[in-house]
Amino acid sequence: MELKNIRIRTRARPQNFAILLTLCLLSACAAGAAPAQTNSNEGTIDEYGNVYVPSEDGQLIKVTETFNCSGVAFTPDRQIFGCRVKELLRLNGRWESMILEIYRRGGKRTTIELESNISEWRFWKSGEQVAVIISSPDRPPAHLLYDVATGNLVEKIVEPEDDRTLPEWAKSRLQIESEAVPVGPSVNQQRKHWIEKILYQTGKIREGMQRKDILKLFGTEAGPHAPGETTFFLIECPYVLIDVRFESGSTESGDDVIASVSKPYLAWGGED
Repeated sequence: MELKNIRIRTRARPQNFAILLTLCLLSACAAGAAPAQTNSNEGTIDEYGNVYVPSEDGQLIKVTETFNCSGVAFTPDRQIFGCRVKELLRLNGRWESMILEIYRRGGKRTTIELESNISEWRFWKSGEQVAVIISSPDRPPAHLLYDVATGNLVEKIVEPEDDRTLPEWAKSRLQIESEAVPVGPSVNQQRKHWIEKILYQTGKIREGMQRKDILKLFGTEAGPHAPGETTFFLIECPYVLIDVRFESGSTESGDDVIASVSKPYLAWGGED
């Protein structure tokens, strides 16, 4: 975690000032200190968010901090660390992350700068390569494969109409997971029964009931909502949502009375 500028009120008593300054210096030293285990053949992230990769002689080298990243990942053997650099507000008014930093054993860094926002990335071939998906509002997604050691582009594919034709390295996490979902008559029947159960459970939530009745099955979704409306996600599956309005004067307590409730619907959200 990045050490932020610490401001101390100069009006504090001298002895208090000295104590506060000492505590701040101790915090700074702790934040920059190496992890207790300095000899390791595997990279690690300490409790302060400092990222380390192993050197050739098994020492840990600090390379960056997770505060600088909007997405991080180690290779399975923890020899290579990747950081999608935090988003910046561009001239087009969008927050975009267009830089990928990769740190290899010995602290060697490869920086890959993209032309559009990095929507997804993952290591490929045990860290020899990195696959990146970039997206832009005015063009279809592009799939790029880079060599980790050199940062050179190995292959580029513009997303086809049928994404099933994409090579394995270019597939997104969601596509890989969806292709792995089992299909067949027995599985389909189980899904049908599960949906029936969800419809039955959500159908029991009616006007006049209380917020605490909803919270037995649902969690509250964070984020913006319509005025006076709260979105809840099903704990069993966070993509099942309902919108609920409470009577005026609600205090966000368990005793709030439901004024109206929507039918359940599917959407990205909840804990995703």
